[in-house]
Amino acid sequence: MHKTLKELTLLTPAQTEKELRTAPWLRSIRLDVYALDKELSVYSTEMQKEYRNDLVKRSRYYQSLIDSPLLEPGSVNFNQLNNTYMILIMPFDLFGLGRYCYTFQNCCREEKALERQAGKAEGRVEGKAESIIELLEELGPVPEELRKKIMKERARRL
Repeated sequence: MHKTLKELTLLTPAQTEKELRTAPWLRSIRLDVYALDKELSVYSTEMQKEYRNDLVKRSRYYQSLIDSPLLEPGSVNFNQLNNTYMILIMPFDLFGLGRYCYTFQNCCREEKALERQAGKAEGRVEGKAESIIELLEELGPVPEELRKKIMKERARRL
């Protein structure tokens, strides 16, 4: 769901220069603007004045630390994680493709309409098709249709 500014109603005033740290001996981050809306979605807005070649991974790191305090210690229900949105404002085109806006969402490469609601990290299983099927069999029975799809996809890549 895309929100426009007039749809966004903040639950609390936005915090500036909010520091997040998971432990005293670990690296902290300082968020330019941090806000929470009435649906408990978290927004982090960052201003980057100059190009750095590590901005993509830096954003990933920030996103992980934003998620860290969203669950109570000992919580085992990760469905309680808030939706989070990171907005990066830069006076340059980070990817050099002539765009002023890039929107990233987690989605499945094989099924473009399938959007992952879980978070930011991307995982990929590579290897021989038989090995992938063996891995899946450790988790339980692998339906024949899925088995065929794995073999077909592997054959297409070769």
